[in-house]
Amino acid sequence: SDWTLWVCYIILCAISLIEVFSAGTFYLKSGEVYSTISDQVLYLVTGFVFLFLIERWHYKNFRTLMYVVVVLSLGLLVYSFIAGESSNGATRSVSILGKSVQPAEFCKLMSAMVLAYILSIMQDKERGGISDKGYCAAVIFLVVLTVILLTQGGSNALLVFLVGATMILFA
Repeated sequence: SDWTLWVCYIILCAISLIEVFSAGTFYLKSGEVYSTISDQVLYLVTGFVFLFLIERWHYKNFRTLMYVVVVLSLGLLVYSFIAGESSNGATRSVSILGKSVQPAEFCKLMSAMVLAYILSIMQDKERGGISDKGYCAAVIFLVVLTVILLTQGGSNALLVFLVGATMILFA
């Protein structure tokens, strides 16, 4: 385990608690100041548990996780088109167990995992680097996903595109 990464993670978690508490001053009048901070603590603890478990997971098992994330994110995208919640004139989220979930967040994880998989299996061992088919497959995947995400909002689509383009560039 890399302690530098853990320290950075803990610092970012502490900053997020301060930010959420600061943003929660809106709820002072209703007396629900600590509900937002308790939700944030629950999210951070859940994230910590997932991060701890994934850190201990062998990297070869991430392919199985990738398939689960792909099915989950595409399923949530389809569900958001069918029965998504409208907010500020856009349908970007779905309600799961009483919590609002944005499928675009799962698509961000999916794009990084799928692009890493495509770029890893399409290596050209003779020239070094990625084969031409690998670049084409990665670019096609990235463009299709970006177009799909444009229905969820331009900022998510732009973020996924820039991260994916950076991955392809470095590959």
